[in-house]
Amino acid sequence: MSTKTRNVSNLPNNGAEIRRQIDAWLEQYDGEITHFVTLTFDPKRIDAYINGSGKKLNRHDAELVKFYQRSMKHFLNRLQKSFYGNLAKRGRSPLLFVPVLEGLTKDEIPHYHCFMRVDADRNNIKQTIEACWERVQFAGRQTDVQAYRDRGCLTYGTKNALSLHRESVDWLNIQMPTAINQSC
Repeated sequence: MSTKTRNVSNLPNNGAEIRRQIDAWLEQYDGEITHFVTLTFDPKRIDAYINGSGKKLNRHDAELVKFYQRSMKHFLNRLQKSFYGNLAKRGRSPLLFVPVLEGLTKDEIPHYHCFMRVDADRNNIKQTIEACWERVQFAGRQTDVQAYRDRGCLTYGTKNALSLHRESVDWLNIQMPTAINQSC
């Protein structure tokens, strides 16, 4: 049996460099982003799940981080279907979506900051996002949907992306339209 070794020599060794690289990666999509969205989980529902599980968990444990990521996947699937119907099923959705998970330290509430591009011809963008989030298990009532203004949103949304040992950019749930992938 062979063992694969991961080459980590080219990984940044400090939080400031990690954040700089994530910010630089996101900035290449600055002209594409139309909305900055915050989606918050309900801490009472999460705590009730933890208490009922019989396990010693915290809101920031790896098991719950995976749960948050599955919840985001569920939300993303609903959102794509709501905005783009069958195009999403065929892998041709024009939705740009980059979720960043925060609130994973003690006494914080887990939440996502999401950068997205939604075509201007879509109706009721804010209401659609809120309706899709409401259908996610443990979704909180706090949502904030804003028009994307400038790179200050990028900086704010990635403020805690400082460590390789902390989940931040939810790489599993990034949605990049083919046209954007080809141009960057």
